Amino acid sequence: MNITEATKKALQSGRGITRPELIKNTKYGLWFLPTKSTLGYLIIDNKEITPLWQPSANDIIANDWIVYG
Repeated sequence: MNITEATKKALQSGRGITRPELIKNTKYGLWFLPTKSTLGYLIIDNKEITPLWQPSANDIIANDWIVYG
């Protein structure tokens, strides 16, 4: 699904989003938790949390996003 659809589903379920290539490339997976605040998407990487992820153009046009976490 695209990033918009995945974000809507993640917000409804309280989960995050990721792409398959991102969860298999790190020990705990790299995923993004959408928020309704100025923090934007939180980056969850190897149990570290960082605010303000900005998707690239490739991320925005990709259709392989999944709800995760």
